[in-house]
Amino acid sequence: MVTFVCALLLAATLVQEPVQSADDRFAETLIVVPDAASDTVRRTAVEVAGYLKRMTGSHLSVVPEMDASAGTRIDVGLTRHARKYLPDDLLLEEERIVVRSVPDGVVICGGSDRG
Repeated sequence: MVTFVCALLLAATLVQEPVQSADDRFAETLIVVPDAASDTVRRTAVEVAGYLKRMTGSHLSVVPEMDASAGTRIDVGLTRHARKYLPDDLLLEEERIVVRSVPDGVVICGGSDRG
């Protein structure tokens, strides 16, 4: 997670003004965390939301998986939804991170909370 957050921070600092989303539906995208997310995962999701706001001007809500509605989502952490798209051996490597495009959004997950 740390590597991904650093990359987003770098990208956000390069953007002088928010890039307006060509599609207002982006603002309806949810950032979804596991229902029992650790503080690290929650903070990471809030940071991702902040960077995306700086880059697009859209505020994205961070919600636990049980409150996520259907639609476009960015899963941060090991949600039930993310598990469908992650490699089986992900949890064997603590420092590994997967960022994957999926049919209804993006999955961001590490081998541990610090992955």
